[in-house]
Amino acid sequence: EVTFSKLWVHEVCRVFSDRLISKQDKTWFYTKLLDMVKKFWRVNKHEEIFGEDDSGLKFGDLLKLDSEIRYYEEIKDKRKLGFVL
Repeated sequence: EVTFSKLWVHEVCRVFSDRLISKQDKTWFYTKLLDMVKKFWRVNKHEEIFGEDDSGLKFGDLLKLDSEIRYYEEIKDKRKLGFVL
């Protein structure tokens, strides 16, 4: 359930948040987003979604490029992502 909520937040941010330009709009967006996550997925803490360092969510199928089946999964290890890229 937490992974799905993280994926949903990641995709919503890519679609909507990336287009916002003012700090006021971004603050409004993240406030509403966290309210929805708390309401529908019962995630109570900001850290449960964005992590302790607040470096942002990343999902992709990049970590196992040599695998026959590549899963779209949360990328938790930023160093590994940097190595792949």
